[in-house]
Amino acid sequence: MQTLNVITLSAMAAMWLVGCRVSYRWSATWGVTERASRLAFAIAIPACGLIASTHVVALISLVVGRGLVTPITVAIAYAAWTVGCVRLAPTGEPGAALVESLSPSERGSIHRWRWAISIVATMYVVFLIDALTRYPQGYDAMYYHFPVAIQWMRDHALTMVPGINFLSNPENGMIVPFLLSFVRAEVLFPLVHVPHVLLTGAAVFGLIRAVGVGTSGALAGAVLALGMPVVAFQGFSGYIDLYGASFWLTSLLALTWASRVDTDRARRALFVVAGLSAGVALGSKTTHLVLVTFLAAVAFLVEWTRAHESLPGTRRPMNNLLLFSSAVLVCSAFWFVRGTVEMGNPFYPLGVRFGDVTLLPGTFADEIFPMRPLADRLARWWYYPWRETKIAGVGYAYSVNGGMGAAFAAFVPVGLLVLICSRGTWRPRTREQRWRLVLLMLSLSGAVLILTVFQEMVRFVLPLLILSVVPASVLIDRLSRRSPRLVTTMITVGLSVGVAVGVYKPARACLTRAKNGLSDRHAFYGVPRVIDETPVGTRILNLADASMNYGLMGRDFRNYVIDPNVWRKALCVEGISSEALRRNRVDYVYASIEGSLDWPADLPVRLVPDDSLPEWHAQVATGLLYRVESSEEGIVARDRSAVQRTASAAPRLP
Repeated sequence: MQTLNVITLSAMAAMWLVGCRVSYRWSATWGVTERASRLAFAIAIPACGLIASTHVVALISLVVGRGLVTPITVAIAYAAWTVGCVRLAPTGEPGAALVESLSPSERGSIHRWRWAISIVATMYVVFLIDALTRYPQGYDAMYYHFPVAIQWMRDHALTMVPGINFLSNPENGMIVPFLLSFVRAEVLFPLVHVPHVLLTGAAVFGLIRAVGVGTSGALAGAVLALGMPVVAFQGFSGYIDLYGASFWLTSLLALTWASRVDTDRARRALFVVAGLSAGVALGSKTTHLVLVTFLAAVAFLVEWTRAHESLPGTRRPMNNLLLFSSAVLVCSAFWFVRGTVEMGNPFYPLGVRFGDVTLLPGTFADEIFPMRPLADRLARWWYYPWRETKIAGVGYAYSVNGGMGAAFAAFVPVGLLVLICSRGTWRPRTREQRWRLVLLMLSLSGAVLILTVFQEMVRFVLPLLILSVVPASVLIDRLSRRSPRLVTTMITVGLSVGVAVGVYKPARACLTRAKNGLSDRHAFYGVPRVIDETPVGTRILNLADASMNYGLMGRDFRNYVIDPNVWRKALCVEGISSEALRRNRVDYVYASIEGSLDWPADLPVRLVPDDSLPEWHAQVATGLLYRVESSEEGIVARDRSAVQRTASAAPRLP
């Protein structure tokens, strides 16, 4: 079966490549003349097909109540999608080659920005080396993203855990790891979002060209966007914010092209692509319920941007919005259906209430994002991004949670301010000027969302932060025409500073692993060696930090890990007892050193000794593993002093 899954996934990869080539050629027939935009559509359309194919099989599985979602069934549905695209795409049209020669102006732009491109490329090389020499990481990824994908693999269905909101989220971004888990391809998990870095860069370049900026300015803006440390961190982690952002930006790019092409057929095709991409973004994260609403508004305004002297009627904009919204559901409707069937709430895990009346069950926004006084929020954010500090917790300011970089801070806020103060911005006459106004308003809404709805979570508005580079590129283009050397030098220096700070963390981690022998999986995650050697199906109760869920699954995902929230909420267990351990067939208990001191003295568990971890371990705090004995006969009450001695000898974070 393992061999068959490998062959099936290889065939799906080949179908994806065929889809890329077909989509690139197809977009050229719609009138998409800009190369980066065609590349963005070539990456996005096959990915949308994979999501839609998986959703079709998952929906059938949900209806019949059986686990049917496997690489073979998904491959059959994806083959149908690919064949359909091949049959629909015209042949013999311009743009059939996926790689075309560059024009003299494009070659000149690349030469001009060669140092900036080299600096950003160096950053990604460092991140790539780090990703290739480690196991998957990222707090949320270890807590629920990857564990959810592994659970889907075991269930052969896109299941949820009612009552646990983090384990019931829409997870389009985990469908590829879900399929890879069938062949235990854990080594590829840190790389699944790398194509979305390229997709983000291509979409940003195309959007900048849509607002009337030349090739050189568009290249500078794209390099500036990809040079943001948060983009690099997201691209090599298990977080899905960049995944959703890349498709959100691609959807917006398709809408800009829908206002530029000449034929109604091409315009409809681009609205469908925009809707499919927006659906992927919507199904990747609940916060995109807000962000995709912005795209729907833009879809309605496309007719206004088509350089009309007067406002259009409502019939055509409403038709555009209907087509866009229908396409959105293709890659997102499954999550709404699942929520309705399982919990009676299509938006689950988000609840809906009016005043004090709960209309739909779930978790409410004010429970996820604790409200701070607005004055406090303004005091903490007025200097951002000129000064970037970690808002909460410990660690680095540059991470998956934030980090715009010096070049972004130097040019983007000023570029937006100049555009706001420009008289022509608010009296647009041409299509490019109208798109500048639309994209400017979207960018400014990111700051509003950070301070209000999303309560200071930078990565939740990542699409809008990346988008802010687009209107700011208008100023970069103007300045570079007047003082090309000065602007090029300033951006290059700014990128150098941001990259130097950004690569410190992955470079340090990579060197630390090489020095301290953290190449084994158990050592990387700071768990005893026995975790990777247990019989398949071993049940481990995790009472330590929830981010240990993935590490405790062991090599080849052999262990079933009971999340601490599942233990308390879904299984309705308070504390820990002999009866609870037996009822839930727990084989091992993993707990923090401090937490295990409060257990009942007669609990039938025995500390598992382990000396396999290095003396100095800088990855995670170390917990203790206990084996649950099958019988209480002969079990001696645990020696608390021995546990305390273990705690004092355990390695600590530096």
